[in-house]
Amino acid sequence: GDPDDVLTLLLLASHPRVQLCAVTITPGSLDQISLVLWILQELQLSVRVGAQEWPKNAEKKCMRGRFYDSFGRIPEDSIKGIETAAQVLLECCDEDTTLLTGGPLHNLGHALELPKFALGRWVAQGGFAGEGVVPSELQMEKFAGKRTCQTWNFGGNKPAAEAALASKAIARKVLVSKNVCHRALYDGRFHQAFLHALEQSEASTTRATALKLLCSAMDKYQRGDGKKLHDPLAMAAVIDETVCSFREVHVFNDRQGWGSVLQTGTNTWISIDYDDERFRQILTGGPT
Repeated sequence: GDPDDVLTLLLLASHPRVQLCAVTITPGSLDQISLVLWILQELQLSVRVGAQEWPKNAEKKCMRGRFYDSFGRIPEDSIKGIETAAQVLLECCDEDTTLLTGGPLHNLGHALELPKFALGRWVAQGGFAGEGVVPSELQMEKFAGKRTCQTWNFGGNKPAAEAALASKAIARKVLVSKNVCHRALYDGRFHQAFLHALEQSEASTTRATALKLLCSAMDKYQRGDGKKLHDPLAMAAVIDETVCSFREVHVFNDRQGWGSVLQTGTNTWISIDYDDERFRQILTGGPT
């Protein structure tokens, strides 16, 4: 029921600094796929679409909440051309590609098992930076003093997360962690900024269509101020890493959850802070 994934797809696919190559889905149900194909059709984008171990999870029911009622669907009997996500990643990723992940890492884990997989940059919404990495003045109250914390996106497939973090096939690893993304909120000011961006957009463009869909859906969804924007903050880091302050770390996992310690030479970077104004500018297209 969380709109993060759809919001991120709308914003990423329509951003002028992004060339979208593919979309991969987990677990890869027909309902998810029909929604993604409908959005891509509305945006007039033709990209490859892959699903986790397709068609193994086609009949799963995993989309809940009225937020999704704001969007159409491609008829399931007309769905064609869906591939396994691992094969899509293998063929679409190279040393110049950035992969954004916003869920458990099933698809990336399967891709890493294939020979010759290579990736220039992986930006993940996941992981945790706490005591010893994040200065005390930047720690959220609920995370104060914590060294580790459970995180769904990495915890949803621990072997895949560990493989990705250890992989030499991925040149640069950038983690937008929950200690920061829990501070990024969709509020009334953000909504008004998107409405203004829609008014300023040239009609019938991909950007205008995406903003129209976003504003309409969030107008119905909003539960007052404060919806956390996990994946959109990671998406902003794809476009401009300076939206966050990062530290080079070694990431670990123990019984208490995921954590990190400062360590040079890992080429794994985790967020300790973010620039809220820059975040809003990246997403809405405001002045930089």
